[in-house]
Amino acid sequence: MSYKPSLWQKITSCIYPYNLEKVESEISGTLEVNLQYGTIVIDSPKANYSFGNLHIVFREALYAINLDLKKQHKVLVLGFGAGNIAHILYNEMHLNCSITGIELDIEMIELGKKYYAPNLFKRSKIIIADAFEYIKTQTETYDLILVDIFIDTKTPEKFQTEVFFEALKKALNTNGQILMNTMTENFLTKKNWEKTFKSNKYISVQENEVLHFKK
Repeated sequence: MSYKPSLWQKITSCIYPYNLEKVESEISGTLEVNLQYGTIVIDSPKANYSFGNLHIVFREALYAINLDLKKQHKVLVLGFGAGNIAHILYNEMHLNCSITGIELDIEMIELGKKYYAPNLFKRSKIIIADAFEYIKTQTETYDLILVDIFIDTKTPEKFQTEVFFEALKKALNTNGQILMNTMTENFLTKKNWEKTFKSNKYISVQENEVLHFKK
């Protein structure tokens, strides 16, 4: 069973965020689990990590690319986090898919299991690994690759390189698609993305731009 806030907590959270837990992660730094307007979110000091603005960003991006909901999709999520993207695919879009999730931060996985639906983790194949090393060495190919890798508001530089993007392209099936979440001011990511994919298709949502490529 996932955590269920009380009615009093939900009411309080409509006035100001109600903190449920704070943990220190070696990977992500300070993580806060907060109740906001009755919804449990996970935040870093400067950004939302799960089920807040991030949820809106990926929901809009996924609906924008017009996925075939009847087709069986093989999905790779780099930066699985607390299961935000899996929730959208499984529980909102009802996409016929199998998900492999790569996540380095064990604290995020544990928070996801504690506060959100356990079926997200039971239905997904979770691998604790560095996404950069994983994508360079794995041999599987996927119909949909979703990238959401941040430390606070920053994407680590190795995930902005042509080396990383070439590995993504290699892991993509024919007619497959990639979505990568970035901040709007991330010029290095866009520059190397366009070199690799010859594409400048962006889906703008709030302060984020989701880069899109279809093979």
